[in-house]
Amino acid sequence: MAVSESMHSSIFDMRMKLLISAALEIARISADLKIGRIRAHLKIDRLLHSRSRLCEQWGYQMLTKGRLDDDYNYDDLNRKNE
Repeated sequence: MAVSESMHSSIFDMRMKLLISAALEIARISADLKIGRIRAHLKIDRLLHSRSRLCEQWGYQMLTKGRLDDDYNYDDLNRKNE
């Protein structure tokens, strides 16, 4: 069975549309994953920075006073730094 030129052209057009839409979807998913990774890295950096500041303060208190202040709310400091 011979395929007419117009039918061949429409099949080609459909395939191209499918390929383009698939490529766009892959690009969108890839961008979403990249943005997600960037956000995750930023959050991890912020958490590490806040933990590091907290450890510095604890270390300073232990060196200067030999104990940690009971009245200081470390959880609030931690939340502010996140």
